[in-house]
Amino acid sequence: MAADWFALRPVAARTWLVAEPGHVNCFLVEGDERAVLVDTGLGLADVHAAARSLTGRPILAVNSHGHDDHRGGNWLFRDVAAHPLAAPSLRTPVPAERLAAYLAVAREQYAAYERLRADDERFFHLLTEDTTPRPLPPSADAWTVPAGPAPAALVDGERLDLGGRELTVLHTPGHSPDSLCLFDERDGLLFAGDTLVTGDFWVHLPDAEIDVFAATLRGLASRLAGSVREIYPAHTLRYRVGPDFLRRAADAFEAVAAGEAPGRPGTDLLRRPALRHDFADFSILRPLGIETAAATSETDGAPAELAAIDPELGAAFARYERALLAGDVATQQESFSASADVVRVDGDGPLVGPSALAAYRAARPTPGPRRLRALHTMRSPGETIITVSTNERLGADGRIVGLSTQTQVWARTDDGWRVIAACVAPMSDPNPTDDPSPAGGR
Repeated sequence: MAADWFALRPVAARTWLVAEPGHVNCFLVEGDERAVLVDTGLGLADVHAAARSLTGRPILAVNSHGHDDHRGGNWLFRDVAAHPLAAPSLRTPVPAERLAAYLAVAREQYAAYERLRADDERFFHLLTEDTTPRPLPPSADAWTVPAGPAPAALVDGERLDLGGRELTVLHTPGHSPDSLCLFDERDGLLFAGDTLVTGDFWVHLPDAEIDVFAATLRGLASRLAGSVREIYPAHTLRYRVGPDFLRRAADAFEAVAAGEAPGRPGTDLLRRPALRHDFADFSILRPLGIETAAATSETDGAPAELAAIDPELGAAFARYERALLAGDVATQQESFSASADVVRVDGDGPLVGPSALAAYRAARPTPGPRRLRALHTMRSPGETIITVSTNERLGADGRIVGLSTQTQVWARTDDGWRVIAACVAPMSDPNPTDDPSPAGGR
């Protein structure tokens, strides 16, 4: 099973990639007396057997942090080490529902690879044995990740002596408070875990902090300046990058943290909503609806035409949009009038009254990402404003997959601007054509 699932490849002297291609990249680092396995992956196959096929020396498993996909094989090892903050998660089994959710994505990923394979073989020749995704093991549906042994505590600056070779522990919080990297100073090799990723940096989960991440990367770039030869990240098929990647990541994080890099609504690998900040060869994911250091005003994101009518109206409109994309039901409810005759209408008919609207919001899923394409406003007699907004609904890759239109009647109340009536039209084709032919009329 280990031989079928893992990709094993030497990447430097006495250093091997131990990859689950498309999932997690682990690395085995060998000294004269013992070896370190950086992360133990998903736990879908026997990573201990895979590592044992490369070295006969005792193996210490070091977790770059405590997330599920980096500790799946811990239970197979006698000796484990991690940052002290990782200990609670490493000593707890992974819940079955989280494993099932990952399997669904893994199956989707492999189906995408099969669609890509013929084109790659014909045109691109990018995939190699160590970057080719494997089909899931036959036993995948019985996958469990038991609790692992209590990890030895690692602290910043500690040196792991492997016999003729040392790895320095670097505490690198940001992706998670317990994140760490290992640095082989002699050979200039940085084993980065999720501190450096050649795809999506996940900073949209509860234990991630953008300001901490930015400070960590800038400090790491200064601390290791001129001494890094190669960086080994834990994810995507690009398991090796040059030292300039660290500087570029630090620059990008500082720009995002300062509010200088625009984001767009999107999703992560598991299709959870996120704000995507895209750079040349990586992206930074943040929670939808967050405020940045450069835009802390409540009016941030308010359409200019509404802010010109009344800044409070613009802020109310923007607050509702953020709450909608973030699945914040309480704020959505607060954005509507508490009057008994408040109404929302869509293709299924009208919902009248706060209770009916609350029940509807509690039951519906969070809508996919979208962005405002056009807005029309009209003043009606009295203190009411009608808004007709057309939104682009976005797919996981950021492409426009449909248009939706909603009409809202906003009224000034004692509690501020509130929606007293709303009508939502069904989503339509973003590129309508009267010609049904595949050529689109050309």
